[in-house]
Amino acid sequence: MSFTPADHVTEREVGPWRDCTFASMLEVLRFGFPDGEAIPPTVAEKEAYRAAAGLPDDHLGANLPTAIAAAELRYDLAGGYVLTSDWSAVNIAMHRNDLLVVTGSMAHVPSHLRRYDPSFDGAHAVAARGFVWCDPLAPKGLYGGELVGSATWQAFFTGLAGAQAFITRAGGLTKKMSGDFVIYNDLVASRKSGQPQASTPFFNDWQMTDRRGAFGLAPGRLEILGYRGQAYAVQVKTKQGWSDGIERVTLVFVDKDRISKIVDAPIPVPPPDSTPYSQADLDRAAADAAQRESDEWEAWVATHP
Repeated sequence: MSFTPADHVTEREVGPWRDCTFASMLEVLRFGFPDGEAIPPTVAEKEAYRAAAGLPDDHLGANLPTAIAAAELRYDLAGGYVLTSDWSAVNIAMHRNDLLVVTGSMAHVPSHLRRYDPSFDGAHAVAARGFVWCDPLAPKGLYGGELVGSATWQAFFTGLAGAQAFITRAGGLTKKMSGDFVIYNDLVASRKSGQPQASTPFFNDWQMTDRRGAFGLAPGRLEILGYRGQAYAVQVKTKQGWSDGIERVTLVFVDKDRISKIVDAPIPVPPPDSTPYSQADLDRAAADAAQRESDEWEAWVATHP
């Protein structure tokens, strides 16, 4: 199974085309959720998804963590995916025929992949099913993606400092259910910490009905693991609520309004590759990539009658 023209989500609309991340994510989410095809692959849905991120129509672009956070809000995304900056993980996922959204640089791909916006050579996000490249710059209608070799995918991905890929499998995404809470993952959105007010109560449940204890008069900063509704999930070291009276690290819930000074650390971005290349190196790499693409295409055709 791969993308079809009916599944394609385009970012082409009246005004600037800046929703590549949301269009590509929407295309992948539709296959990633078990019931995802009920989500319409339309510009209107893409706009609603972008709005869930709190971004205006004329925003300057969005990264994958922003799109993931918006998917949590609009589609109840809870898990079943990996966010990575490791090309080897992306390459393995493509060989498994996984679903991906890959960010990279259009300055590092062949000209035929830039045909829908020939002057564009900046950062971009593309949907993928295995090695199938599905460009949101392509118009809705006849386009359902095209096979692109791993060398070109690698050049696209590694050509952008800090490039990331969202990886899942068909039907592999999970949704929040009653009682679940969203976990802050180091790979997605950095761990957060906050300052609770003095005597803030904490609870066993996210509805905050089953009180377990309370912080003292001078509570220290605490790590925020996630959230559900109006409650943050936090870890505290406490003996309150334990029948044996032994202090231990405990997962509890606190009212969001009682936590302030919330901070997080940025996602680590690998340094740009400053290795110089000669034109001969680039020409040789391009020739090698073209040959590998040809070989991979023939191998793919042979195994997909």
